[in-house]
Order: sequence, then C-alpha cells, then structure tokens
Amino acid sequence: MSPAVRAGLDYVLLSYYEGDCRGVRPSAATWTAYFQQLHALYPNALLGFGEIGLANPVAAKTLKSAESLVRHYYGLSIKLRYFAGGYFWWYSTEDGLPYATGPLWGVLGNGLRAEATAWGQHPG
Repeated sequence: MSPAVRAGLDYVLLSYYEGDCRGVRPSAATWTAYFQQLHALYPNALLGFGEIGLANPVAAKTLKSAESLVRHYYGLSIKLRYFAGGYFWWYSTEDGLPYATGPLWGVLGNGLRAEATAWGQHPG
C-alpha cells in the first residue's frame, strides 16, 4: 500500500488462528511489540484483533482448546494508546448460543469481563 493509503486507514485488525500457526501463542509482550511495529506502518490507525478462534465450531474434542484461547486472548493486557482490542470469536453464534446451553457461552462472557479488566474497567 502507498504511504497515503496507510496513513488514511482508521483501523487495522489482525486475525490470528493458533491452529494455523503451529500452535504458537504469543505473550502480551510479544503482541505489544508486533502492534508497535504495525503502528509504524499505519500511524493513524487503531490496531487490534479482527478475529480469533478455531478453524471449525467447537466440538467435544476441541472445547478445552477453545476455552484456553478465549481466556488467553480476551485477557491480554496491551497498553498502547492506539490498541483497540477486538478478539471477535469467529464462531460465536455456533459456539455461544443458545445462551443456556452453548458450549462457550459462559467462557465468552468471562472473556469479555477479562477484556474489560485488562482495559482498566470494572465490569459488573
């Protein structure tokens, strides 16, 4: 992209699927460094995660992995003024609904509370 286009973007969101990245789970410090590098390319954009998740909706054999992903990513504490958060769970409808029985409903709710805490807000 030309410098003019990069400078004109409002948001740049990354999608990250650990399963497609040999199971690599970067720490908050590593993600912070990545976002700092990305900010140099997109100086006026808010940066964050567009989506995280698994390649398919949760199944019995992937439930623990999905729960671990939600806990890790939603709880990341990235303290950059241009960090917008995100962490949109790709299969949230399939995995979270119906609310009483969806396999990740409670985990996603806890993840949103963890995100609010990481942002310095106190969820009710």
